[in-house]
Amino acid sequence: MNDKMTLLAMFFFLLSAIGTAAKGASIMGKMKSSPGVVSVDLTPQKFDDGKLIFNLRVTTHSASDLHTIDLKKIAILHVGANEYHPTEAPKLLGHHSGGKLIYILPSEPKEFKITINGLNEPTQREFVWP
Repeated sequence: MNDKMTLLAMFFFLLSAIGTAAKGASIMGKMKSSPGVVSVDLTPQKFDDGKLIFNLRVTTHSASDLHTIDLKKIAILHVGANEYHPTEAPKLLGHHSGGKLIYILPSEPKEFKITINGLNEPTQREFVWP
């Protein structure tokens, strides 16, 4: 009987440890995509020295006006009730474009979303982590 109780206790301990590890898992490196006339891929890369850094990839084969898009105005980071505009954003050119979106924050967020408004079909995009 004691062996069964010990095994059962070990099972629940391991199950609890796995659940705790999953809750604390990093959201960095988890790409979110939004298809459309302009496809957008966003990947949080790291939080370092007050900067939340994303890798951005934008692809289009029909929209020719990417160069008119100002990501500093339309790529808004939402953390709780606060909104942040990027301090650095790439200039979009050509059919395949991208670079880094960088936001200055007081601390590393555990949950956040980025909205991008003004792209071609669909015009409103939302990327949510976790």
